[in-house]
Amino acid sequence: MSAAILTENLLAAMLLLAEGDTSITLDEALLRLEQWQRQENRHFGISQFDMRGAFLQMQFWFSDFPKRAGVYDQEETIRVTTLREWIPYMLRFHDLYCNDESEHWYEKIHRCGLFEVGQASSFRNHEMRKFFRNSESRDPDKVMRFLGRLGIGPEIMFRCSRSGESS
Repeated sequence: MSAAILTENLLAAMLLLAEGDTSITLDEALLRLEQWQRQENRHFGISQFDMRGAFLQMQFWFSDFPKRAGVYDQEETIRVTTLREWIPYMLRFHDLYCNDESEHWYEKIHRCGLFEVGQASSFRNHEMRKFFRNSESRDPDKVMRFLGRLGIGPEIMFRCSRSGESS
């Protein structure tokens, strides 16, 4: 079994659960996502554990990934870096693909190859890239209004997840 989620939809879900607060740690954002999955008996990817694994893996993709002095462990990096720091890295990808073996971040639409590395693959992705480059993105209320302008609300959580603990 396999599943994919657009990176902008995954980010939107995390932002909704964070109530627009991009200053929380990625660990806290993932804990909220995992808690939502348990409470709603749903999952993103193919199991309720895929998202954490995906972010552990993402750190290997970029030489400019945020580093902290004295932090060499990927789990620790997740605990000390903010969601805001991860956003530009997430949005470089088109989607997150999960299967029984692992999680894979795809840089372009792998079905037709229309987009090159780093190009936005949707209007929402493009708008999110622009928004999160400016200081407005530090204000949770402005983040929530921005999501609303994009037509993103709580229903995205259900549209982008599957029923049960795993597929």
